Amino acid sequence: MGRKETEDAIAEARAGGLTRFPTVEALMEDLNREVEETEQPTQTRPRYTLDELLAESDYSQPRTPEEQEWLDAPPVGRELL
Repeated sequence: MGRKETEDAIAEARAGGLTRFPTVEALMEDLNREVEETEQPTQTRPRYTLDELLAESDYSQPRTPEEQEWLDAPPVGRELL
């Protein structure tokens, strides 16, 4: 849960919008129902080879100064070289 979601949950709880459950089992049933309602079928992402990706790249355009600066920068961590 991110900061915004946490702040929203706290504001909702303070405003009386907090749902109380009589048992942990009731809470778990509600959570499972929410998960089932929001689940979407997974789609497999296409997999590309390096050759396919490079074939789609356009190297005729000059690099921007920001791109060149990034390429010229020294390594700062655990980059694979």
